[in-house]
Amino acid sequence: MSCGSPLREPLKRELFSYFSCGVIELYGLTEGIITTLEPEDAEGRWSSVGRPLIGTDIEIIGNDDQIVEQGEAGEIVSRGRIAMPGYWNRPEADQEATWIDGQGKVWLRSGDIGYIDSDGYLYIVDRKKDMILSGGQNIYPQDLEAVIATHEGVFDVAVVGMSSVKWGETPVALLVQQPNICLDPTQVKDWANGQLGKQQRLADVILVDALPRNPNGKILKRELREAYRGREYA
Repeated sequence: MSCGSPLREPLKRELFSYFSCGVIELYGLTEGIITTLEPEDAEGRWSSVGRPLIGTDIEIIGNDDQIVEQGEAGEIVSRGRIAMPGYWNRPEADQEATWIDGQGKVWLRSGDIGYIDSDGYLYIVDRKKDMILSGGQNIYPQDLEAVIATHEGVFDVAVVGMSSVKWGETPVALLVQQPNICLDPTQVKDWANGQLGKQQRLADVILVDALPRNPNGKILKRELREAYRGREYA
């Protein structure tokens, strides 16, 4: 069982191949399961988390709280029989986690950014709170991490937004090296920026011994942002 964050596509493929058996992926929150990807649907959709469960509806909404066009990224909201009715004695938390559509129906905000393809399959882009706003552009750290993780010397990686005089925020990668490998941060940055789009380019690469994680194994990016809060880039 793998929990806490999405499986990257290369690892998912490796699991299918190594164990010669189907892997079922579930996506959801403590507040309710939303989608599942069955083994027979995985081919050609390795980066998807599947389609909604029976009795569950999902939509994607933009910053204006309106439903976006198909294929456009926005916050994932869901409703259905598996979703929680609310938090116990926490009305403020209920309000933050709720989206009400034009018909008055109540939906659960996931806090995740994603999009739905033409076949109804959901793809996770990133956590909304981890999104980097740089020069008016939305940058999703998971896109950058997926590229950087392919470097042979990288064992683990997290990308966070740090302060920039020019752009407001700029992406910075924190790397854990593979054992017995000594990386040059500047070389890794140059290599990564050669793979990334112009808007996604890293301002810096920082080597660390380990990345902070919660008991479920999810990287605690909040702690990383706090640890490097004093840094500012051009």
